[in-house]
Amino acid sequence: MVRQFEWRDYSPDQAGLVDFWLDEEAVRATGLDDGFDAFYQYWEKESDPEKGEYFRCKVVSARQRPVAVVAFGYRDQTVTVMEIVVDPALRGQGVGAAAIRQLTDDAAEWFGLPVSAFEAVIFKDNAASRNAFYQAGFVRDAKDGERWGRQAESSEILYRCTAEVLPRTPDHPIRWLEPDERRLFNAHLRLSLQKPISGKRWSSILNADISYCGLFTEDKMVARACIEKLTDRYWEISDVHVAPAYRNCGYATALCGFVANEIWENGRIPTIRTEKDNAAMRKVIRKLGFQPFHEEDQ
Repeated sequence: MVRQFEWRDYSPDQAGLVDFWLDEEAVRATGLDDGFDAFYQYWEKESDPEKGEYFRCKVVSARQRPVAVVAFGYRDQTVTVMEIVVDPALRGQGVGAAAIRQLTDDAAEWFGLPVSAFEAVIFKDNAASRNAFYQAGFVRDAKDGERWGRQAESSEILYRCTAEVLPRTPDHPIRWLEPDERRLFNAHLRLSLQKPISGKRWSSILNADISYCGLFTEDKMVARACIEKLTDRYWEISDVHVAPAYRNCGYATALCGFVANEIWENGRIPTIRTEKDNAAMRKVIRKLGFQPFHEEDQ
């Protein structure tokens, strides 16, 4: 495999370069007010290999030019990306996302230990980092909006919509659910042979700014999908589900097109992810003009 970047261990003599990258925007987004080397020295001393805690810090280069620095730790088969700082001249060009993807590919080799998951904690107002980690396959924790994660062996493909306008589907009545329609949602879950949700769970969905829509036929809500507003740039079509008795009728395509249009109208880019072996959903995704994210973001 051709590697996009070279990775070398950080050393204190590179502190001046990294601190040059720590402009006002980077300090606000990372909290590195005391400079990068102070952060590095602290975690270098705090890591405890006897407890299975390891700390690594690498300078990322492209064609021998340093472009970013990444600090990350290891414990209990989980790699935590602690900080990533990109050269200001290269921000917004996909460098951060590409570096994170390569880190997830190589981290197990660097530590010489098994890795089952990755996580990151990102300040809520750090839109650039949220977008970078999202592009690298991380998803936001529903209970902690600042914590993001992904499994080491991801079986999902992330797609981005490339069509500017998606076809409307007037033959299929679709609408957004109201906050007081939990009973309607639960009736759909029963129709789908799924367990109904509690009022507390429904409230947590609404509080997470997740919006559900339903497709109706025969006076029943037979299919659903939702919007997850994951970043300032990308909103994801999620939890697409059609009740078993109503499949193969084009309902999933209609729902995804409906939600994608809503996302476009809000000035965001629609994305969607599905399992690699879900041929039916991948067919829907391609039909609507979505492409694998990496094909559009290199």
